[in-house]
Amino acid sequence: MKKKTFILLAGLALLAIVLIVVFKDSIFPNVTDKAEETYVFVYKNESLTQLADSLSVQGLIKNSESLFKTAGIMGFKDKHLIPGRYKIKSGWNNVQLLDYLSRGKQAPVNLVVNPMRKVENVAAYLGRKLEADSIDFSLALTDSTFLDSLGVDKENVMTLFIPNTYQVYWTINPLSFILKMKKECDEFWNKNQRMDKLKELGLTKAQVYTLASIVDKETQSDAEKPTIAGLYLNRLARGMPLQADPTVVFANNDFTIKRVTNKHIAIQSPYNTYINKGLPPGPISMATVSGIDAVLNHEKHNYLYMCARPDESGRHNFAETFAAHVQNANIYRDWLTKQGLSL
Repeated sequence: MKKKTFILLAGLALLAIVLIVVFKDSIFPNVTDKAEETYVFVYKNESLTQLADSLSVQGLIKNSESLFKTAGIMGFKDKHLIPGRYKIKSGWNNVQLLDYLSRGKQAPVNLVVNPMRKVENVAAYLGRKLEADSIDFSLALTDSTFLDSLGVDKENVMTLFIPNTYQVYWTINPLSFILKMKKECDEFWNKNQRMDKLKELGLTKAQVYTLASIVDKETQSDAEKPTIAGLYLNRLARGMPLQADPTVVFANNDFTIKRVTNKHIAIQSPYNTYINKGLPPGPISMATVSGIDAVLNHEKHNYLYMCARPDESGRHNFAETFAAHVQNANIYRDWLTKQGLSL
C-alpha cells in the first residue's frame, strides 16, 4: 500500500512539474509594477505582436515571448483584441492580461474641455486626447447635414460645448462625441432656470452663447461680466453696433493683436461689430459658464460705453453718455502715456 501511495504521489509531483514547465509562461506574473502608473492603449487593427512590442518598450511586461506562448495555448488571435484604453494591474499573468484585453472593459477618459477659440482648435485637442484623428473630428464638426440635425450650423457649432470635465471612452467616434456634447448642453440649459431667463431675454441659446463669448474676451473678472453683458444688451436694444474689440480680433484672425486700431476695424467681415449691427453669426470662442450666466443674469443699467481703467486691474470704467466716455478715454490715454505706452 505504501509503495502504491508513493508511486501515486511521485506521479502527481511529476505531472505538476510538467504542468509548471509547460504553463509557467501563463501562470507566473508578467505585468510589472509600472502598470500602476499608466494606461494601455489598444488601437484599431493592432496586432498582438505590435501590442506586445509596445508593452515591452514601456516596461509594462517582463517578457513578450511568454505572452505569445500563452496566446498560442489560449488560441488567442489578433481579432480578439478590443480597441480601448485599459488600466491593467501589476502582478497579472499572461492569461489574466489577454483575457482582460479581450473583454473591452475600458477605463474612461476624464476629458477636460476648457474654452478654446476656434473649431479647428477643438478638433486638434480632441485628436490628441481620443483615438479618432483630428481630421475626423474636424469633418464631423463641419458636416452640414449632421449639424442641421442638431439644430446648429458651421458658424455656431461651438455653442454645443459647455466647458467642463466629461467622462468618455477613448474610442468614442466623433459623431457620438458631438451627440454627447449636445446632450450635456441641453442638460446645462435646463438647469438653474436658464430656459426661463432665456425666454425673458427674447434671445436664442445661440445668441446668448455668442454674446457670452464676447463678454468673456472683454474681461477676466467674473464680477464685471454681468455689467458688460448689460451694456451690450443695451446697445442691441437701441440698434447700436456693439463695437466690441474682441470680435475685430477674431475677424482679423490675428490673436496677437494687443490693441485694435483703425486698420483692424476696416476689415470686411460679418464678425466685425464696428461695421455690422447686431450679433456676429456665431461665437468668437467657446463661452464659459460664467459668461453665459452673466448674460442671463445681466446687470440692468443705462451704460452704453466702457473704457479700460487707468490701472493694471484689467477692469473698466462705464459711461451712459459718449461725452462721459470720452473723458474716461482721455484719462486712460494719459495714464498710458505716463507708462511709456500708447494707444
